[in-house]
Amino acid sequence: MTVYGAAPERTALAWQRSGLGVVVGCFLVFRTAVQLGATGVGVVAVLLGALVATLLLVVVPSPRFRRGHRAGPFPALTTAALAVAALGALGGMTAVMVLLRQAPG
Repeated sequence: MTVYGAAPERTALAWQRSGLGVVVGCFLVFRTAVQLGATGVGVVAVLLGALVATLLLVVVPSPRFRRGHRAGPFPALTTAALAVAALGALGGMTAVMVLLRQAPG
């Protein structure tokens, strides 16, 4: 099956935007966690951001994304969903830490 048009390029750009959003979110979680003294959460956020950035540099520019998906998008979708879920969990933990720090008493 030959893929014509700009669909593969749009798909690759969409993956890059999504990944960049996760990397920026990881940086924000890292910064907040370090300010709160939760170095462990910050380290996990950096590792997640580095993993997503590596995937963006290695996987997205691959010929598979340029030609269109032949094997199906489910592995990439699962990876993206897990990265976003992990970022959400880390963000939730830092939000709770901020709220506990601001709580009176």
